[in-house]
Amino acid sequence: MAAQPFDEFVREHRVSLLKFAMVLTGDFPLSEDLVGDALARAYEDWTRIAFMDRPIAYLRKAIVNGYLSMRRRWARDLSRFFARDFVEESVLADERQAMVARLAKLPAR
Repeated sequence: MAAQPFDEFVREHRVSLLKFAMVLTGDFPLSEDLVGDALARAYEDWTRIAFMDRPIAYLRKAIVNGYLSMRRRWARDLSRFFARDFVEESVLADERQAMVARLAKLPAR
């Protein structure tokens, strides 16, 4: 079985990968980013991927994995953001005053 060249694979499957990512994410720009990232990673290892039984399945899995990683990063970042909201304002004000006092002790230069 001859391996399909990468550019030919992309021409043949790019639209279907974009549709797949769009169904997964519901966001076209995010879908384009996920497909682009998956294809960029696949290009680096195409000599191995091209000989798989179903390289399209490999790319779909890469898109899903990329999306899940992105969602985990978003959740982690949001939890950090919202955790800050639950800190009492008095604690933040105290921290701010302490920082201003430390900055005032610094030399002019």
